[in-house]
Amino acid sequence: MYNVGMGVLDLDKQKPAQSIWTSSTQVYDFFSVFLERQVINVAHLDLSFIPIDYFDQLLHCRHSEDGQGYLNLLMMLFTEFYQEKVTGQHKIRLPEEKYQLMSAQFLIYVQCELLRRDKVISYLNEENLFNPNVKTIFIVDNADGMSDLQTQIQNTQILLREFRPT
Repeated sequence: MYNVGMGVLDLDKQKPAQSIWTSSTQVYDFFSVFLERQVINVAHLDLSFIPIDYFDQLLHCRHSEDGQGYLNLLMMLFTEFYQEKVTGQHKIRLPEEKYQLMSAQFLIYVQCELLRRDKVISYLNEENLFNPNVKTIFIVDNADGMSDLQTQIQNTQILLREFRPT
């Protein structure tokens, strides 16, 4: 996928297994960056300020068992953060399949952000991405521009809504 303002994201290139999560970008550091930049909060997930290298690293997670494990851990951290802010309870226990589904949904949201940066869509929002009890909703202004992601969206039980400004 090509990003006009952010350079090339080459998902086909092979990365050595040890470089998927280097010491400078461990899961907790990754999560800390998301918190520090206020990317994740209860109301909205804003990926607009995340560097393309982070997306590259996240999207490569699905190509290895270790990477998928790191991604699941990241989803656990996000979900616990969300639940603590909403319910006051920090620790929750979900089946691994739920974290796998949430991580797949998160990766699709990352791909949607790349489409936004490419100006294929101009509006992107999500609802309930880290709420395991409610269906995840993605809201975009150009659902037709997301045709390449339609199968993934359906397979991960995401409801896609089109935003129409009033």
